[in-house]
Amino acid sequence: MEHRNGKPKISIVTDSGTMLDLANSSVKFGLPYYFDATGRGGIEKLVTGKLKIKGLVRHPIKLTRFTRRMSVR
Repeated sequence: MEHRNGKPKISIVTDSGTMLDLANSSVKFGLPYYFDATGRGGIEKLVTGKLKIKGLVRHPIKLTRFTRRMSVR
């Protein structure tokens, strides 16, 4: 998701295992579901700094769309 000036609106920095976990997270009613084991693990990594999402607060709708596209379920 890039802005017109070429800078991304959302940037995710993490290890490959966490990225795979994000791809395996559940989506319910069109939104990411954070109340299962995978979702809670993602929240824990976000809080501890092992997962960094730039644009999380400024672009939550774009992040939700990105999560739905990344989901393999």
